[in-house]
Amino acid sequence: MELRSRIRQPGETLEKLHQDVRRCMALAFSDVDAKARERLACDYFIGPLNDPDFSLKVRERNPKTLDEALFAAQQIEVWLKDAWKARHAGEEEIHRRRDRYVRGATSISDDVVDKLMQRFDKSLQALQSRVAQLEESKRDTVPAPKLDSKSQGSNGPSSGKTKEFRCYECDEPGHIARNCPKRSGQQRPARGNGGSSVRPEEAAAAAQPPIRGLSNDNRSVYLPVRIKRSRLQCTLDTGRDVTVVPLRMVRKFNLKVTNSPMKQLKAANGTGIAIEGVAEISLVVAGQLVRTDALVSRDIFEFIIGSDWLAAHHCSWDFRNSSIGVNGGEWIQLNE
Repeated sequence: MELRSRIRQPGETLEKLHQDVRRCMALAFSDVDAKARERLACDYFIGPLNDPDFSLKVRERNPKTLDEALFAAQQIEVWLKDAWKARHAGEEEIHRRRDRYVRGATSISDDVVDKLMQRFDKSLQALQSRVAQLEESKRDTVPAPKLDSKSQGSNGPSSGKTKEFRCYECDEPGHIARNCPKRSGQQRPARGNGGSSVRPEEAAAAAQPPIRGLSNDNRSVYLPVRIKRSRLQCTLDTGRDVTVVPLRMVRKFNLKVTNSPMKQLKAANGTGIAIEGVAEISLVVAGQLVRTDALVSRDIFEFIIGSDWLAAHHCSWDFRNSSIGVNGGEWIQLNE
């Protein structure tokens, strides 16, 4: 359902759309053949581009895999932007030339300008004299002030019921909070529906913040690292036993992949994750070089560090300050 309703949002990059389609395909079509899954992924990537002409041009390239569809879309998007800039630059030049021609065609002599200014001065003097006459006639006929019917009745007895004021401190009628005789700096009792006060223990329980891990706020925690001068954010997942890196990232950094005895992993929802092999990655964490062996998979879209890496490098996690120490080094601030 998420794949069918997915549409590229304004300002969203093609890389982000590619990652979402790859992730959803791994979850929804894990039991489908790899080639068929790539063809389906191409359709789900081209469809949400939200531009029929753009989608048609990408589809004409007939991409076989999702990566080929991304490469074709990036090329076509760059060409379309260049064509748009060239077309608008030509229109701006035409407007500039037209403005110069109009200014030159409408230039008039000094004699004509003098005559126009004389006519303008005469019209201005006539208007000023007319305004002066109107002001004099207005002073001669000043209307009598009108009496407001509301102000006449203000001194009489008020009709209807008087609005009842209640104090926000003690919830008693007849005065306001700043004049409350019981005011002593403490907070006023909380009022629920119908004016009933809430018990102190219930108010204290409602004010308690949700405990992390039991609430619905399932935020990821990221460790900043560097691979070959590129800065990355790796997800720390203590619920995963192994460290996994996306195949796309391995190709980007030209890392060597060797065979792995493990051919498939199981996700938390039971979905299978295909393993392509093992890659040795040199991570730079807070200035220290950490050599890491990670499983390679095309079904994930971010670098996931599991509990095996945390145990192998003697990591100490400070949950209160959201920081971690690796191999006894300095504390590293984590990102959420």
